[in-house]
Amino acid sequence: MNGTHQANHQSNSSASPILVKQVARNINGIHTEVLTQSFADRILILVTQLGKVGTLTQITMSMTSIDQPYDLAPEVPSLNIPSLPIPNTSLQLTPLLSTPPSESRTIYDVFLNQIGMLVLTGFGPRPNLDPSQIFGIGRRPLIVGLALKPDNSLSSTSSDDCQGLVDLDRIRFGSVMEMIMECRVW
Repeated sequence: MNGTHQANHQSNSSASPILVKQVARNINGIHTEVLTQSFADRILILVTQLGKVGTLTQITMSMTSIDQPYDLAPEVPSLNIPSLPIPNTSLQLTPLLSTPPSESRTIYDVFLNQIGMLVLTGFGPRPNLDPSQIFGIGRRPLIVGLALKPDNSLSSTSSDDCQGLVDLDRIRFGSVMEMIMECRVW
């Protein structure tokens, strides 16, 4: 994978009634962990580059939008971005605990919207998913904990440096989305 290295992969234990999956990788030199848990009434996803839960946000989608078709954004292999569903405008992000740093609010919204689409639409590596399963998935709210390492290089004035930062953010984005799909519990 471009910009990533798998460091650790754990799966759920058969002894636990709660389905849990976790993966950790280095993305652009930053240790990144994803943990997913499926509960009867919620799905929990934690994404951290800081070793903590970060901001907690509930993501829901209106019932009329769950069974609507969605478009896919094209894959960008050079930046490690898989083909992903384009976020739906009916996604509702409700902050539960904390807020992202002001300079990172936009990137947090991008991550949260995409994570919401992956889970609430049932998108993932399982083709031919029964539509009734997708409907059941979307009925459970999604709770996302997000703690992304801030980019301290934003003071750079060179346009080449800025493009490099944008590319690194895209690599991080694509890698995190792949990690979430690997930890699918929905």
